[in-house]
Amino acid sequence: EIEKMKAQLPMAFLQQWGLGGDVAVNKSIKIIIRVINRIRHSTIWVWFKRWRNEINAQIEIEFNAKMLLFQQGDALKTFEAIGRRCLRYAALSGLRQWKKQIEKWKFQEEMGEMDGAARVIQRYIKIRQHEQQSMNSMRAVVEVALHNRRQITMFLKFEGQVDALVEHHKETLAMKKKEDNA
Repeated sequence: EIEKMKAQLPMAFLQQWGLGGDVAVNKSIKIIIRVINRIRHSTIWVWFKRWRNEINAQIEIEFNAKMLLFQQGDALKTFEAIGRRCLRYAALSGLRQWKKQIEKWKFQEEMGEMDGAARVIQRYIKIRQHEQQSMNSMRAVVEVALHNRRQITMFLKFEGQVDALVEHHKETLAMKKKEDNA
């Protein structure tokens, strides 16, 4: 149990008090191994970069040499070699494009159902909005028609009363003339 507690204490504390023992040695070794692995990995990465730069430089030199051969007259062999290489790159590029297209189609198929549902909902909302607008228009038309009907009814009632008023007026005038003559 004491060893477990020692394993949890910081390395500096153990070394300061001379309590490290095997635990301190094991921790030190683990730290050293971790540092060496980091150095080794960074070194491998640096050498990989150097190797890749060298390969790119060699490819460029080779291409320039082939172009020089092409210009100098050995054009057919050089053209065939370059053509083969271009064909490989073209095939690889075609496969990449094909893969991207397939992934795009898969995505569109997955999203197709969601798009369909969204279109149905949008269509329903547009129909409801159109119905509301139609109802509002119909209400306005009905209100105008009722107003016109009231106006016409009022006018017709007045027209029906005009004849009676004219008769009453004529009778009143006739009575006044009789009274004036008498």
